[in-house]
Amino acid sequence: MKQQAKLTPKQEHVAAQQAQAQATQEFSTAEAMLRDEAAQIIVPPEIAERLKKSSAGLAPPTARPWWRRLFNP
Repeated sequence: MKQQAKLTPKQEHVAAQQAQAQATQEFSTAEAMLRDEAAQIIVPPEIAERLKKSSAGLAPPTARPWWRRLFNP
């Protein structure tokens, strides 16, 4: 049977603090959380290339919101 080494109380405390620091992160907005998550995700090169090709034909964003173009032509 494999024996495991026991941690001292101080080592247990330090390990618990490190685990909590890694697991807990607060964000001010949902957008901040999504930006953080997106920064951690690695997009495969094949998908990145397909995304570039499919978005190349899209029109550039307009300067004015749609509701201003509709009501103030």
